[in-house]
Amino acid sequence: MSEGSIMPAYPFLLTQNLDTSSTASKINAMRSLGVPYEKGYEKQANQDLMAQANGIRINLKIEGIRSAG
Repeated sequence: MSEGSIMPAYPFLLTQNLDTSSTASKINAMRSLGVPYEKGYEKQANQDLMAQANGIRINLKIEGIRSAG
């Protein structure tokens, strides 16, 4: 995605569905390890995740970056 990057392309990410069914459990597990998530954030996390993903999608489109496949 970035010219000159040594990172692999990970083309499978373009076709793989994102499973968000366990996000709340993951937030709660990380909170138990000391990550300072706000109380109730597990109910908002997937909305934030999708908003961030959409922002990335829009930026990629604006920048003319297309999949390698």
